[in-house]
Amino acid sequence: MNNMILNAIFCTISGMVSGMGLGGGAILIMYLTSLAGIEQIKAQSISLVLFVPIAWVSIFIYSRKRMIKWKLITYMCVAGTVGSIVGSLFLRNINSWILSKIFGVFLLIMGAIMFFKK
Repeated sequence: MNNMILNAIFCTISGMVSGMGLGGGAILIMYLTSLAGIEQIKAQSISLVLFVPIAWVSIFIYSRKRMIKWKLITYMCVAGTVGSIVGSLFLRNINSWILSKIFGVFLLIMGAIMFFKK
């Protein structure tokens, strides 16, 4: 029962951060791998599944506020789809331990960029 409450809390936080466009999936993956003890690859899969309803709600809200540039999004969706296919194929051949290290380094680099950016 405590795990369900903790899961709900972190999913709510992740959803709120995702709704703001700040990368709630990263928060969820860090929670799942470090506190819930879930393997990195499975944590990423859970994060992707959770992202779908969050994305639809966010799209609806941002679209009503006319904050989405649909022409730009079309090109980005095509490129993102190609990237996700390549990434998924690459994921088949990578160890979960290595993947978690790559993810950690990526978060550190992105955090440093955001910290030092004006």
